[in-house]
Amino acid sequence: MKTLETIYKKLNSVEKTELETHKVELATQKELYSSADKIVQGQKAIDKGRNILEKEMKRATKLMDEIESQAKELGISADDVKGYKQLRIEVSNTKSEYL
Repeated sequence: MKTLETIYKKLNSVEKTELETHKVELATQKELYSSADKIVQGQKAIDKGRNILEKEMKRATKLMDEIESQAKELGISADDVKGYKQLRIEVSNTKSEYL
């Protein structure tokens, strides 16, 4: 019993710590809807850009095939045609990074 009293005395003698109150602000519904709308707008912009990119990739690939065929007929390398090498690099980069 004496041990229990000693424990209670020790517990009561411990200095009490007051915790601070922190104000927590939650996002309002308006902010939530605004954020969701911006995400949807971004998704639509990405979709539009992807469609444009896919169409241009088809066009570029067809053009490269034509240049390669014409260059072969002339007995030269397609890379010797000004702009071909740059287009080939861009097509390759686009395939690996975006499509």
